[in-house]
Amino acid sequence: MLLAIDPGTDTGWALFSDANDRDGRHRLVACGLGDPRLSDKHRAADITRVVIERPMIYPRGQTKNPNDVVTLAVNAGEWGGLYRQWAAVEYVLPFQWKGSVPKNIHHERVIAKLSDAERVVVDQTLARGRSIARGKRHNVLDAIGLGLFGVGR
Repeated sequence: MLLAIDPGTDTGWALFSDANDRDGRHRLVACGLGDPRLSDKHRAADITRVVIERPMIYPRGQTKNPNDVVTLAVNAGEWGGLYRQWAAVEYVLPFQWKGSVPKNIHHERVIAKLSDAERVVVDQTLARGRSIARGKRHNVLDAIGLGLFGVGR
């Protein structure tokens, strides 16, 4: 399985199945906010690959507070260190997986790439997750987008 992580104080995550369907595609099977190990949807040992966004400081003052990026980088490293024990860990720069597209447009594109069954997973997570404030849901959608990149979709 592939786990995608959007690191941060409000970590978003998305879990994709192995490519064993008839069409050979990986499927989104779970997503959420917080520690993915607390999800009842998977066992950490089932994860063979982890894709984590590698935070970066943008040139020419485009980064609001570089210290925030340092905190994100520490979180990304902690997630990588945790999963590196049994999974291949890959760090991906934001522009590699999402370019410079504004969040709202990118999130529409992410949802459009999902199958109906995968949209149900997202809808159930966001509807069930009334504890996931609207302002935090972008973390889950970013993790899904990163995961789609990781599985080649």
